[in-house]
Amino acid sequence: MTGGFYLSCMAAYCLGILLASPHWIAGPAAAGALSVCCITTARILRPRWTRACAILCAMLLLGALGMAGRVFSSRRAVTARMAGRLVEVRGSAAGESVTDEGGARFFLDVRSVRSAEAEYEVRERVEVSCGPDTSTGAVFPGAGFTARGRLSEAGDWQASRGATAVLAVAEGGLKRSSDPPPLTASMIHGFRDGIADGYREVFGRRIAGFLEGVTLSRLSDMDPADVEALRSCGLSHIVAVSGLHVGAAAAIALGIAAALRIGKRKRYLAACATGFAVMAMASFRPSAARAWLMACAAAAGVMLGRDHYPLTGLSAAGILILGLNPRAVFDPGFRFSFCAAAGIVILVSGTRPAGKVRSLVAVCCAAQLGVIPLMLAGGDVVPVSALAANMVAVPMVGPMLVFGWAVSALGLLSAPAARLLGVIPGTMARIVLGAAHFFARVPGAYTGGILPTAALLAYLAGLALLVARIRRESPILAPCSLICSSAVVMLLAVPLFTGSTTATGVTFLDVGQGDACLLRGAGGATVLIDGGPDGDLLLRKLRERAVSRVDLVVLSHPHADHVAGLVTLMDRMPVGRLLEGGMTGVQSSLYDRLLESAGRRRVRRTVAREGQVVVVSRDLSLRVMRGPRDLPEQPEDPNEGSVVVMAEVEGLEVLLCGDLEVEGQQELVEAHPRLDCDVLKVSHQGAANAACDELLAATSPEVAAISVGRDNKYGHPSDKCLGLLRKWRAAVFRTDRDGDIVVGLDGGRIAVSTSGR
Repeated sequence: MTGGFYLSCMAAYCLGILLASPHWIAGPAAAGALSVCCITTARILRPRWTRACAILCAMLLLGALGMAGRVFSSRRAVTARMAGRLVEVRGSAAGESVTDEGGARFFLDVRSVRSAEAEYEVRERVEVSCGPDTSTGAVFPGAGFTARGRLSEAGDWQASRGATAVLAVAEGGLKRSSDPPPLTASMIHGFRDGIADGYREVFGRRIAGFLEGVTLSRLSDMDPADVEALRSCGLSHIVAVSGLHVGAAAAIALGIAAALRIGKRKRYLAACATGFAVMAMASFRPSAARAWLMACAAAAGVMLGRDHYPLTGLSAAGILILGLNPRAVFDPGFRFSFCAAAGIVILVSGTRPAGKVRSLVAVCCAAQLGVIPLMLAGGDVVPVSALAANMVAVPMVGPMLVFGWAVSALGLLSAPAARLLGVIPGTMARIVLGAAHFFARVPGAYTGGILPTAALLAYLAGLALLVARIRRESPILAPCSLICSSAVVMLLAVPLFTGSTTATGVTFLDVGQGDACLLRGAGGATVLIDGGPDGDLLLRKLRERAVSRVDLVVLSHPHADHVAGLVTLMDRMPVGRLLEGGMTGVQSSLYDRLLESAGRRRVRRTVAREGQVVVVSRDLSLRVMRGPRDLPEQPEDPNEGSVVVMAEVEGLEVLLCGDLEVEGQQELVEAHPRLDCDVLKVSHQGAANAACDELLAATSPEVAAISVGRDNKYGHPSDKCLGLLRKWRAAVFRTDRDGDIVVGLDGGRIAVSTSGR
């Protein structure tokens, strides 16, 4: 049987898992029906296909039944049935914690659950969610914790990771368990911390943090701007230990062993051991496990004198991992690692060597072609500069990994010697970071959001034809010609997919139940007014519009649906200046974190005052129409203290009122009777008190934009607000219905376009 057949077996197994995921009964039933149809059709059409189809159907059923068992167990879980109750759980961490603007969270493998009524011994997993003021301490696989709080149902994301519930930790409700963690877990955690400490002794904070990311997949100490730059140019995979790291380390170990003239068997055993060490340092991520299993299969084939087929090894590794953990199919790292490896194996493996540079180009291109379908299908942006960036960075990952470890180990013996050796990985790290920031600023670095289904199908069809051509003709010339043609196609596609997203004017971003407004001048100057409730979504929206730097950030008032996204933005993207109301007495941890981050990153902070004019560029300026100058630092209602600005973008006048309510709007009109504008950003998601006749009479807007979340629990926008806007004949656009709303001038007339839903 060929490698392609084994790949088909893995595809069938994945399909079975996906079919069983939503409904544990319907999934296997559908899989069984499909299996019967396939076998029947094959027997009628091609009797010799029966055996192959039977094997594929068996894999489909195995995947469906394996996942169905997990889903059924989850729905019968004790923690799932106790949703809404206050409980205390004991268990061990399943991984490291992740921290964002809302606090820290991590998965806990629970051994016991205690409520007011009873105590249960279980083997379940919950996501532990801690507030921003809760200290988690060191969280690593195997570390024991006792957590007290309220359980709630697990969402789709948590369920895909095996969690049966989410535990919101009460204040002071998280404690380390007195039970010692397993010896292996303690050793790995100690090694990881020791390596990180060694980096900090030798390198500066930025380089040490980057090397921690490359060698340990630990991003907590990395400069957020570096993390964003790596993500923007398609290099984020180098700080997530995966097949690239395992393969590079194993290859270097193999080369060193060969140079020392070590025997073949010991040489390959050393390579496998090195790969295992990398996988252990990465907490046994599925992507790293896939690469290690492939490396072991290849080494075993060489030592036994058998032929090795990479596609067979890749498929077998995938089936084994999914057999042990069906939910690994939902792990982005596993999916991207597998598809990148499949691209390399299918497009490059078996071709004649044609020089190091050409081979590197072919490998990088094949890996990118493998993951592009995942990016398009998931609605992600596609970095056009990713190929060039990877050609610079990928060859340095292996040496950085090995030299980084060597520096950390040498530091235990001699600090001066470690600093001397550290010149090598330190220089490589600076080159990679410099390249990342350079390619992140390349114009047209992103092709936009979700491409049409037709484009994805055309891409897949073209890729299939290309694979067929490569396997029959010019093995090494085909990948090289592919590089040129794919680069040309992608570059030509940029104007098609970025033309609207880089348009000048004002864009009301669809960020859910909150506000975020992007102003853009013809020269590329950018202003962001508020950031919505979700920082990751905000950054994605900005990246879709090729925004890599924000010249001015304006915060209308410190409510979470306006400030939360700005906290993430301030940490992960360069910002020139911050304009806000100065309500430092408001009790908001998010607001405090925003100001702290701005100070740490040396962003110039200005307190808004009425009459203040901010000129950002020749065609983009703002005038503060109302500031909280007469309000105390801790007002009863921050909405009434919203900073109100009149923005002018290439002649288009836009009034943005934050969440100013009726009383404040009337005071605004009394102070400024003439507030003529082309576009009005309606306050407070279109609530009943979001507009009044006085404001609409003074502004006479042609367009009214409402930034509001779809199917929100508040019933926004209200019928009262919509009725007022219709009364004053403003064209109403809503982000919950229209998606992103782009308003600009076209030949002196107002033009509105939307992304739709």
